[in-house]
Amino acid sequence: MEKDTQRKQDHENEDEMSHELEEEAEKLDKEAHKLEQEAEKLEKEAHKLEEKADELKKEVHEHEHEHDHDHGHDHEHGGDHGDDFVTITINGTIYKIHRGKYTVLELKTLAHIAIADEFNQVVDGNLIPIPNDGSIHIKGGEIFASNVPSGGSSWR
Repeated sequence: MEKDTQRKQDHENEDEMSHELEEEAEKLDKEAHKLEQEAEKLEKEAHKLEEKADELKKEVHEHEHEHDHDHGHDHEHGGDHGDDFVTITINGTIYKIHRGKYTVLELKTLAHIAIADEFNQVVDGNLIPIPNDGSIHIKGGEIFASNVPSGGSSWR
């Protein structure tokens, strides 16, 4: 009879232990499911961030291309543009272009400046006018500004 009681006690202990293990397994399954859902959310966020990074890279590339267009080795204007990129500033906007000789019209086109507007190089704080048929040898760091012609007549 003592053996039966012991067996019964052992069996109850095993059942209790089995029940506890099942509960623990359920908790771990729920935790695993939550982690899987979180991982899916993070993957979606990562994918969105990768897409955004690709968009930004494309914008940067387009912006650089927009400012660099027609300033390669073999463009039709016959300008003498070197291989090295330098920066210049036109009306407060920085442009990255090849160093070399540029016409005023090329620089106005680059900066979307009307042909009729005056074009000036800023030298030591002074505006030095450059005519439309002029050209400039770009070395890097040059600063230019445009303005609407002031003319001699007035409507006032």
